Amino acid sequence: MNPVGHTISQGLGDLLDELLEEGRSEKTSAFLDNIIKVKAIQGFSPSQAISFVFLLKRAIRNTLGKEVQERSMYDELLTLESRIDSLALLAFDIYVQCRERIFEIRADEVKNRTFRLLEQAQLICGVQDGDTVPRDDNNGKE
Repeated sequence: MNPVGHTISQGLGDLLDELLEEGRSEKTSAFLDNIIKVKAIQGFSPSQAISFVFLLKRAIRNTLGKEVQERSMYDELLTLESRIDSLALLAFDIYVQCRERIFEIRADEVKNRTFRLLEQAQLICGVQDGDTVPRDDNNGKE
């Protein structure tokens, strides 16, 4: 299995265990973070990136459907599905934060490249207190 597949598979297993044990949000958030980061970096749309959370409902119903019906565990199932819904909201928040960070990194890179190009073209002399100083072709003469 490749590293990305392993990260997602491990994260899903840990996430499901935490979900079934009514896990603490910081652990749940950490497991989700690992999965969502991979999907955000790979450019998945928000719905594609978090759809696996909603698929948990289907997997649980398919796996436990007869047991829920036989034991009349509908309240427990609804509670679990409510936690999954909360998990989906958390996943979306994490996805948005990851995408924002990616765009910040890209914007910083564009700024840095632009600065270096202007510097190489000798259109900027240097940096003073965080501000660029335009080159003075008139040597102070107007």
